[in-house]
Amino acid sequence: MPANKTTESPEPRRPLSDLSEKTQPPAQTLNDEDAELNDQEDELVQDDELDEDEDEDLDEEDELDEDLDEDEDDDEDDDEDDDEDDDDDEDDDDEDGQPRSNSLDVNSLYEQLASSPLFAQVSQMLGGKMSGPDKDFTQARMLQATGDLEGAAQLYLDVIENDPEHFKAHEALAQVLMAMDKPQEAEVFLRKAIELAPEEASGYLYLGYAHYAQGQYELCVEDFGRSVELDPTNNLARNNLGFAEYLSGQLDEAAQTFTTAGDFGSDRAYYNLGMIRLLQGREKEGWQAYADAAELDPYGKQIEDHLDDLDSALENYPTQASLLQQAIARLSAEDDDEDDEDEDVETEE
Repeated sequence: MPANKTTESPEPRRPLSDLSEKTQPPAQTLNDEDAELNDQEDELVQDDELDEDEDEDLDEEDELDEDLDEDEDDDEDDDEDDDEDDDDDEDDDDEDGQPRSNSLDVNSLYEQLASSPLFAQVSQMLGGKMSGPDKDFTQARMLQATGDLEGAAQLYLDVIENDPEHFKAHEALAQVLMAMDKPQEAEVFLRKAIELAPEEASGYLYLGYAHYAQGQYELCVEDFGRSVELDPTNNLARNNLGFAEYLSGQLDEAAQTFTTAGDFGSDRAYYNLGMIRLLQGREKEGWQAYADAAELDPYGKQIEDHLDDLDSALENYPTQASLLQQAIARLSAEDDDEDDEDEDVETEE
């Protein structure tokens, strides 16, 4: 509806008789004049009635305009109310924890990036505060993070050429080489990294991965064991040690290692402990370990990977196939239940 409505005046009606245009007869008697005057008075009355009708029409149009104006005012009030309701909805969204604008998301992303060591290094590099091997090392890490393994490897080599004692460059290059499925080449740089920093637990951890990729499980036990000695709080290294002990046939040692890792809060370790106990024929302890794993992993995020381990165990320990199959059936059912719950949550959303 237009904000301002222009009322068009009605087209003027021509009177039925117009005195100024009437032609008077040349000779009239008194009676004729009286009759004529009476006729004129009748015509004036008719004109007055017409004027009153026109006034009534104008009044009706004025009333219509007033109604339209009131409707417009009501519409404007409704629009204002709708705007206020929208504002209230936005406020409600804010109170429910929804961001008012994308700026909060950007700020959150910035805080996450700013807390990364790589971000600080990149900032220094772009600010001109970094040069030489450190600059090349930061650029290599950026390429590695974006998946350019070849470019990253070349830059790490440049760093090592300029600074042969750069421990982090040796270790990072080894990681890239393992990602390129070159564990033997990675082992060379990891041994050099350990030589440069023998007290760094990470060097032994990655050396264990290189040996694992080559199927050298007994060497893995040595590597992961040394890493755990240097960093006893590293559950990843301890769990890897237990798995290497299992693969090398040291079930008792693996059970002890997994128990310790589980006590430190590793859910994956309790899954592995359950498998080891079943392989040892200690069924009750095995199911208890799986129950402990479920408590630490309520959403079953470790189940899928552990099912692969159980399938492999079936091939290596066929005598315990019955118990292993029971474990697979139980965990598969739990995994399906978790998937159904996830679907229900998505449907509700």
